[in-house]
Amino acid sequence: MLENFNGLEGLETIGRQIFIVTNTSLTSFSGLNSLTTAGGALIVRENTTLQSLDGLSSLTTLGETVFDDDLPYSLDVRLNSSLTNIAALSSLTNVVASMIIVQNDSLLSLDGMQNITNYDDATNNVFVQENP
Repeated sequence: MLENFNGLEGLETIGRQIFIVTNTSLTSFSGLNSLTTAGGALIVRENTTLQSLDGLSSLTTLGETVFDDDLPYSLDVRLNSSLTNIAALSSLTNVVASMIIVQNDSLLSLDGMQNITNYDDATNNVFVQENP
């Protein structure tokens, strides 16, 4: 069972989106420490044992993906029942589309999002719903 991303330590750029979905043993993003850019969205959904996004501390830029309801988005973090923090996203500065942070039962803070400076809020949305 996948517990981390060890073996991908040299990966710096992904040309399209990153889907991390329904991994019941994933505990960290360790192994993706060199990743700086994704050409599409970062989608982190339904990873029941994931407690943090540690390992994504070098990520600076997210592109966009059109997936649900034709809504373009860059960040989708939802239904991760054990996720307590997203502080590892503190290097993230460039986000080109909507951000969705929804239904993470243990998430108590948005610390880690404070350095996003390049975000076009006139055309995009920020959804933060049903987190404690």
